Amino acid sequence: MNAITEINQIKYRYEHLLLVALLCTFSGLAGLYFYFLSVSVIHVVINEELSEEVNKVQGEIAELEAVYMEKQHSLSIDLAKSHGYVATNKKIFIDRSNTSVVTQR
Repeated sequence: MNAITEINQIKYRYEHLLLVALLCTFSGLAGLYFYFLSVSVIHVVINEELSEEVNKVQGEIAELEAVYMEKQHSLSIDLAKSHGYVATNKKIFIDRSNTSVVTQR
């Protein structure tokens, strides 16, 4: 005997309704299980793709920052040389002792 003939041979109506409700509940839960499983897999795939994209963009930002620093350094040296400044190894420090203070009266 198959399941359909067994369902039709049930004597009591509440047993029949209970069986139909259980089958509907089981199929609904199975559908929800596969839905949530597919959504979680899609979420993991999208998360991995976004993680790779973030790493790629961070690498591009690092490269652009390095180029910016190089250009900023070369620009400041060229600008200083064009104004007549020269590089020196001797450093001059200002002495802030009391004897070197100039006041205005």
